[in-house]
Amino acid sequence: MQLDFQNGIYPEIDVFTGFVVEKSRELSLNVPFPQ
Repeated sequence: MQLDFQNGIYPEIDVFTGFVVEKSRELSLNVPFPQ
């Protein structure tokens, strides 16, 4: 039961992390960070 839960939740976390990374890349391209 524990393994089934982990196998079900990890892909969603990976997708969410990929989405956040992609969004932060878009923001860094659109909004220059102060140097």
